[in-house]
Amino acid sequence: MKKPIVLVITAVLLLSGCKIQEEQASVNVLTADNKEAEKEPDIMYVGSSLDYEIASEIENIGIIRITSVDSCDNRNLETGEYVSTVYTYGTFEVIRMYEGELTEGHEYKFCRMGGTIPYDQYLKGLNEQSREKRESLRKETETEKPDYVQQSFDGGIEIEEGKTYLCTIWSMDDPDMLFLGSFAFDCREVDEATLDTEDIMILNNETEEWEALSDFLSAIQQ
Repeated sequence: MKKPIVLVITAVLLLSGCKIQEEQASVNVLTADNKEAEKEPDIMYVGSSLDYEIASEIENIGIIRITSVDSCDNRNLETGEYVSTVYTYGTFEVIRMYEGELTEGHEYKFCRMGGTIPYDQYLKGLNEQSREKRESLRKETETEKPDYVQQSFDGGIEIEEGKTYLCTIWSMDDPDMLFLGSFAFDCREVDEATLDTEDIMILNNETEEWEALSDFLSAIQQ
C-alpha cells in the first residue's frame, strides 16, 4: 500500500503560485472569530482533483504543529496573475520526524494547496467559460453569492493554527519554504492526547475514525 506516498505531477504542482515574496500582499485568513463580520460568513465548498503519480520514496514525513496560518491566495506571486488553485501559507514546528532530515524543534515556512479566499477573488482565477458557467448556474438556482470559497483537493482538510498533524513534506525551488501534503491521505490530524504514548493515533480523513500511526507507517514502508 503506497497510496499515502504521492507527488503531484499535474502542472508541476503549480508551484509558481507557491513562491511567496515578502513584498507581495496576500489575502488575510478567514477565522472563526472574525470580529469584523456582522454575520456568519457564507462559504461555498469546492472539491478539486489533480492527477498524481506515486513517488518512489518519501522525502520527509513527520508530526508537525502549525504555529501560524498567515494567508491564503490564488495568485501566481511571480506574475501577479490569478490561478484556479488556492494556496495557504504559514509556519510549522517539527515535533517528530519519521523520514527525512528536518530538524525537530525547528520552525519552517510552508505552502500547501487548498484554503479559503473571497468568492469574487476565486472567480478571477477561473477561465472565462468556467466563470460564466458557475455564475449562470448560481443565478438559475437563485443562490445568493457566497462570501468565501473554501477549496480542498481529493478530500484534503483545511489545517488550523495550533493543531498537530502527520504530514508528508517536500522541498521546493524556494529554499526558504517547504510544501506540505494537501490530500486526505498525506495530511492527517494527530490526537494530541496520545502524542506522548506508544500508541499515537491519527485521523483517517475518509472514515473520520482514529487509527494507529504505527499501522500507517508500516503500510507505507512496505
